[in-house]
Amino acid sequence: MAKRKIISMGNIVENYVMNDLVWKVDVPAFLQEIVTASRNTPYKATFKILNNVLAILAQRAIELNDPALNIIMLNLSLYDGSHGKDIKEIKARERNRILEQSRNCIK
Repeated sequence: MAKRKIISMGNIVENYVMNDLVWKVDVPAFLQEIVTASRNTPYKATFKILNNVLAILAQRAIELNDPALNIIMLNLSLYDGSHGKDIKEIKARERNRILEQSRNCIK
């Protein structure tokens, strides 16, 4: 049996969101670390702007409630609770939503 493609995602996105063994980046912590370590550079203002844009992105992702996008946002720590104890359960639930959407598209 041939492997089914999940909805309309490309292979890269599909592999990333359906796999726990992927790189994750805590973007807010990363930006804070750079600002803290680089007191004599103009990063602070730049990262404050970037942080605001990322907050807008996170809000829009919440509004869209796309399961693949939700997993990506969790892996980037752009959602509150990205470090919670139940993060694996949340990702599993989102992956189940992806699979359910895929089954509905095939019918």
